[in-house]
Amino acid sequence: MELLVLLIIGLLIAILVLPFVALAKANSAKRSVDNLATRLSSLENEVRSLGRHTASVPEPEAAVAMVKPVPPPLPIMTPTPVVQEEKSVPPPIPKRFVEGARPQTTAPARPPINWEQFMGAKLFAWIGGLALFLGLAFFVK
Repeated sequence: MELLVLLIIGLLIAILVLPFVALAKANSAKRSVDNLATRLSSLENEVRSLGRHTASVPEPEAAVAMVKPVPPPLPIMTPTPVVQEEKSVPPPIPKRFVEGARPQTTAPARPPINWEQFMGAKLFAWIGGLALFLGLAFFVK
């Protein structure tokens, strides 16, 4: 009997504590998303400002006048080697592609637990069912 009382007390404590833990995690996730959005907008603004400042800078005329034109180098002429063409043969196709392989089926992935719906609706339904069961058990006893 003491075990049942301890179990009920533990369940009540969990019912009171778990929503606050979930809220704290949700708030920290929201804060991190807001921080990332702020960083993204500041980076976008920085990229836009860099795009405006990349105008071509005119070179001073004095530096252009001192440069002497350089004649282009003479091209090097090398004879091309004569290679006799061999008839190309495609590589063999592996047997696993030639033979019909049956498709491998995998078990569908289980969807993750929706904690918000569980804490909001299903948890109280389970607690009500447990209370109803305990009430019937004590009534029959």
